[in-house]
Parts: sequence; structure tokens; C-alpha cells
Amino acid sequence: MILFYLSLYCVLFGTTSALHLLHANVAAWGEVVKQTKAHAHLANYAEPELAETELVAVFNRVWAELRVACPTIPEHHDVSVGFDDRLLDPNDEDYANVLGYAYATEMLSEGVWSSVLSSQQKRDFATGRGATPLGVLRVAREIPGGWYRGDGACLYKFRLEDVLRHEILHLVGISSSVRKGVDGSLYVGTEYAGLCFPGAFDRAIRNKYGEQVVGTSCEFTAQLGGEPLYVNGVQLYQYEGDFLQGTSISHLRSLDAMMTPSIGYCMPDGDKPLTTLDGSVLASLGIVCDDSMLVKATERFRNPDFLAGSPDEPNPIVEGSDPTVGAPTHSPSPGTGQTDDSNPQGDPIQRSSQNSVHRATESPQRQLAPAALLVALVSAMLAYPI
Repeated sequence: MILFYLSLYCVLFGTTSALHLLHANVAAWGEVVKQTKAHAHLANYAEPELAETELVAVFNRVWAELRVACPTIPEHHDVSVGFDDRLLDPNDEDYANVLGYAYATEMLSEGVWSSVLSSQQKRDFATGRGATPLGVLRVAREIPGGWYRGDGACLYKFRLEDVLRHEILHLVGISSSVRKGVDGSLYVGTEYAGLCFPGAFDRAIRNKYGEQVVGTSCEFTAQLGGEPLYVNGVQLYQYEGDFLQGTSISHLRSLDAMMTPSIGYCMPDGDKPLTTLDGSVLASLGIVCDDSMLVKATERFRNPDFLAGSPDEPNPIVEGSDPTVGAPTHSPSPGTGQTDDSNPQGDPIQRSSQNSVHRATESPQRQLAPAALLVALVSAMLAYPI
């Protein structure tokens, strides 16, 4: 029997709403702009221009600091870090209020897709097969008042470290594959060889009864927008009656958590900390953090007020809510008989997915990939068992 060892690097070009973009909080944005204008006459108010070399250096420092708290993430990241000049462009409605985004290469192993940056072993496997970069992170080049760098006192500016740390948590795996297809329907998981496989984060999602809501063949049984959903006891963000692409299910329903749905201006007393809520979710992915280095947090919540097009009603997804919205469903390919977590291809398969938003292969039954899909095959190996 021939075993196929495929090392794939896929770049997906789709609608920008498929990305888990980090939005600026509208109230914070307004205050930052107001204060920047009020202090425009002060030569030293605006932060120095951020060069790409400094951006990379700050990212490396933030990664290393996060690894002190969570030592099971890889020592080296192999992430491409840079600017995207579409971000904060007022003429681009998709990016007009976006501070940054990231996406990581993922590996199909034991029936689930997981970020190759979630462990040293996965990272070494990916780099050993020539997969590079293992992730991409982009931030806006210029923002009102300039990017504040460092962990000192700051007010009415956006702190670069806060944005980078948030995106790193997406890179290592906090990201659901639930997304809208071009037909407006919701889908979960990614197909390979005619079978659908969920993401590791998908499999960690539970309803209020502790039941998994994503099956091994991408069956989705939850009522999105109609019932609370959790990962390791921490409630996920969602909005009743609507699925907010790139935000719902992949963030935590808390103002305090690092993985809050939108970010405000910097805290005056230092970096936004990694919390016990973030640590609990990371633990569900096998990422171990030192509890003594996590800040105890509550699930204090306010609906995220994005800069544009955001609902402003209170979020009603609380314990005891009645399910009102149908869940996304996936029917496995006819005749697959896929009922367990096994990978029929044997070894792991690598691919890159924008912020872990997995798009299944387009088929007559499902039109999942918006816009264009470019698949670049980096290497393919045939191995024969001895």
C-alpha cells in the first residue's frame, strides 16, 4: 500500500469578512481621534513612526513574553510580520476599523485541523517539511496618535502589544471554522479527500449541558444566536439573530479577556493582561499556561461597538435562552462512512487558513469558498512502506 505524505501550503483569497479581524472599539476610537486632534500642537504627543523592523522586534518580544506564561507554545514562531495598508483605510468598508489580523498554517492530524503553532512538535513537523511561513500577521501602518509601544503608562492611544498578543492567541489556535458561505448559509470544518474534518477549537465547543456541538464529520448541532456556547466553561461571543463573520464564536464574551471581541485604547497602568478566561480556553487546545501568571477575570460583558455597522442592543445570549436560530449543518459526502476521529490519509497534512477560517472544497452541494481560491503546492512526497 502506498502512503501519501502531502505537505501543502494553501493561501486562501476570499472576502475579507472571512478573516477574524480585530476591530477598534468605536467609543475608544472616537476618544483617541479626539485626543490626537486636541494635542496636535504638541510636538511630542504623537508616538514615533513604527518601522517594520521595530514591529518585528516587538512581536518577537511579545511572543517570548507569552511563552514565559504559556511554555508549551513553540520557542520560535516562523510568522511573517508586517503592515497591510488596507487597514484603517476609510474608503475600504471591509478594513476601515480594523487594527490587525493574523492567520496560521494548520495541520490535519487525528481527524482535526489544528494550528502548527500550538505546540513545538507540530511546529517542528511543519518546518521539517518546508512549510514557511507558519503564519502571517499584519497591522495598520499608521493610527491616530501613533502606535504606543512598551508596558508603561498610556492613555487614549492603541497599544501595539495588546493587538499583537490578541492576534498571537488566534495564531496558536483560538479560532472556530464556523463561517458564512457565498450562499449566506453557515458552514463548519474543511474537506479533504471528500471528507469533512472540524477544527480543534470546533471540537472543544460545548453547549450549556456540556455536550460537544461539532461532530467528527463536521455535524453542527448548536443553535447559533439562540443558546450560550462554551469552551472549557468560558462563554463564547455571539450575537442573536446574526452571525458576525470573523467575530462570532472565535472570541470570548468578556470585556476583561485578551480575546474580547473588540479592543479599546490602552489601559493606563500597563498591557492588557492574559487572564484566567484566556488560559482556560488555551488549555482546551493543549496549551498549558502558568496559573500564577494569569489575571483572574470575570465574564463582565458589553456588546462590542465596532466602528461601523455594529448592533447596539444588549446581547441576549445568556443561560436559559430559548434556541431561536437554526444551526449550520454539514452532511458528509455520500458513502464516506466517516464516524471516528481517524485520518484516512495516515500522516498529518499541512495547510494555511486565514485566521483559521476553514473553507471546504467547493462542490455542487456546497459553495463554500468566496471569491478566488489559490492553492500553491509547495511539496508532495510519495512514501512507500518498507
